[in-house]
Amino acid sequence: MAAKKSSTSKKKTAKNAPRRAPKGRTEAFSDRWHATVEALSRAECEIQKQLGALLSRKKLGAKDVSDTLKQVGAGLERQRKQALADFEAGVKKLRKQVAKEQSAVQKTVDDAVQRTLSKFNIPSRTEVAELTRKVNRLSKQIDALPRRTSPATTRKTRRSAQS
Repeated sequence: MAAKKSSTSKKKTAKNAPRRAPKGRTEAFSDRWHATVEALSRAECEIQKQLGALLSRKKLGAKDVSDTLKQVGAGLERQRKQALADFEAGVKKLRKQVAKEQSAVQKTVDDAVQRTLSKFNIPSRTEVAELTRKVNRLSKQIDALPRRTSPATTRKTRRSAQS
């Protein structure tokens, strides 16, 4: 009796197959676009072959076939333009979403860094800037105060005045 192949062997080979890295949305759009263009090109070639075969079988005139090919080509060109417009709209939408998510991620990271710095009692950049501004203001106020002479200097000036 011949042994049947079990369906589990197929499953095992599928599990052992190398996995492709997940593609980003932009790459997926690009792949779809290229597949669409390729499919349209193949369809156009196939139509030309079929029309050529029809021409030879039915003894149709070259003008009839030429007119039909022009109509098919115009229809395919409209579909290509629509597919391109759809693709560009998808990419534009994707770019907006990426920019929005990038801003959200950046804000989350900034908040996490601020929390970490505060836990370790490390001043933030804005706090350091604020303190620097206060120190500079106080330095200017100190420089603006009238200078007092020290007591030693006062004694020397008195002695020199008495002599």
